Amino acid sequence: MNDKYYMRKCFELAKKARGKTLTNPLVGAVLVKDNKIISTGFHHEYGKTHAEVDCFNNLKSDCDGAILYVNLEPCSHWGKQGPCTLEIIKRNIKKVIISNIDTNPKVDGLKVLKDNNIEVVTGLLEDEGKKLNEKFFFNIKYNRPLIALKFAQTLDGKISSNINDSKWISNESSRAYVHELRSDYDAIIVGKNTLIKDNPSLNSRIENGVDPVRIIVDTNLEIEKDYMSYKIFNLKSDKKLI
Repeated sequence: MNDKYYMRKCFELAKKARGKTLTNPLVGAVLVKDNKIISTGFHHEYGKTHAEVDCFNNLKSDCDGAILYVNLEPCSHWGKQGPCTLEIIKRNIKKVIISNIDTNPKVDGLKVLKDNNIEVVTGLLEDEGKKLNEKFFFNIKYNRPLIALKFAQTLDGKISSNINDSKWISNESSRAYVHELRSDYDAIIVGKNTLIKDNPSLNSRIENGVDPVRIIVDTNLEIEKDYMSYKIFNLKSDKKLI
């Protein structure tokens, strides 16, 4: 076991909440004492307990002098939850190892921890951490959502046959990946022609998948009269349709 092992454990924990944290980042936390993991936690859902506090809540033994691994700088401000730095200080953690600095200007957890004589190490598996939370970092930097363009295309540049009778031109692996993307992104958008020709469901059909908000672009409301014939309007989903 080494630092990288524990940080990758944080990444694995964080990924459990994909599609559920909305504008918040994916964060996992691991507590280690005497070279043994004594507790783990992650940020389960937007507005709910943060990873560090979840980790402390799952603790069943003394963590005095333990090392906390967390993939993102602990928060130091009040929002829907209180500052995680306060709980870290209260628990007498001796060292915090972090993958990425939080680019949210409200956060200054490093200073708070250091001012309370807690050793802080940053940049562990930094690139992997940035990839995990690329949507969060993009949103903070540009104040707009990260968008993924998905399409299937033949070698000669076609997306369907000339009479639109081709159901799929991709393969099973790529179609499975599409459902992972749907669960990972907050919304999916299609034009009315895709709806009319393909009659898609636009939901996520993977285990524990989260359905995205479904958006249809239809300038002239051509689908209005016969809208109940489309699957998308007959699906039970925890996300709305626009």
